[in-house]
Amino acid sequence: SGALQLFCWRFYSSVPGNGEQQWGTMKGHLMKSKEMLAFEDWLYAHNTPGSNKAGSYATVIEHIGPILRKLPQFADLPVDICTIDDVAKLRAVRAAVLAEQKKPDGGIFAGTVLTEGYWANNFCSATVSNLIKFKSR
Repeated sequence: SGALQLFCWRFYSSVPGNGEQQWGTMKGHLMKSKEMLAFEDWLYAHNTPGSNKAGSYATVIEHIGPILRKLPQFADLPVDICTIDDVAKLRAVRAAVLAEQKKPDGGIFAGTVLTEGYWANNFCSATVSNLIKFKSR
């Protein structure tokens, strides 16, 4: 079932040494760091009942790091941006995401797994904004 798959994925990806900031083989997804898992838990804990925003944000956070690395100023950005503790750097990331998602063609998001529904509806910048809130607690 879906819940069992999620549990197994979370367990596998949380085992030390299973790929912090490395691409895994399971469906081409990022191996989730403890920071990413904690952020996702926080998102779901603060999700409005009946809303799937937390699920959308979780999708964005998993994929946004490699996409951001297309920008020269973020070429050395960690693949998993949840590992960034510098809130000022995350604010710079958010500013770049806002600029890119406002582009009519989707900017750096065009042709990626983060389809138009994510960037045109501001889920990308909202995800980074939530990461900033999470890191600022």
